[in-house]
Amino acid sequence: MKYLPLLGALLLSASPALLLAVPVKSADNKDIERIKGFYYGYVYGVGTFLCGLAIDKEIDKEYAKKLFADLPNMVKKQSDSKYWASTMDNAYRDILRDVVCKEVYQ
Repeated sequence: MKYLPLLGALLLSASPALLLAVPVKSADNKDIERIKGFYYGYVYGVGTFLCGLAIDKEIDKEYAKKLFADLPNMVKKQSDSKYWASTMDNAYRDILRDVVCKEVYQ
């Protein structure tokens, strides 16, 4: 349970900071790829983090599954993140297929 404040801080702070840094309309291809990578890594990283906590029995598997299922929807509620929805969905699907995390999320 000692990791939950860290996870909460990560969820609340990381996404809005990036959205303010590069407006979507003025982003060139390099910035777009960087932002896609950020959102992919953000969703995949949080999923891996929750998976690791569940495997180490720091949190229940059901709790990790619920938090991770809600994550993409929480991030998509942000103003410009709708442009990156497919990237987040790809990360979500990839973590569900991950060999280690499969037992936690399915």
